[in-house]
Amino acid sequence: ALTQKQKEGAETAANLTEQIASIARESVSITEEVDKVVDDHRTSMEELVSSAKKLSELSGDLNKVVARFKVDKNEVAIFPQDETEKLTLTEKII
Repeated sequence: ALTQKQKEGAETAANLTEQIASIARESVSITEEVDKVVDDHRTSMEELVSSAKKLSELSGDLNKVVARFKVDKNEVAIFPQDETEKLTLTEKII
């Protein structure tokens, strides 16, 4: 009778150990998936930061270009219509 109980106890322990091992394997698999998702997210964030820096640099460059073309109202000379050079467009037929 004791041997049968020991056998049943050993089988129960073996089943529980297998269940624990199965849960541990599943946990490892899920942890690896989460690790990959986090790594992909980190890579995306690094690319986003890099793009934002480039956009900021382009914005600064554009501001420099625009500043070259800004004209102060006091510096603008307005000519009467008769003093301006008139351009005539002609159509050239080939």
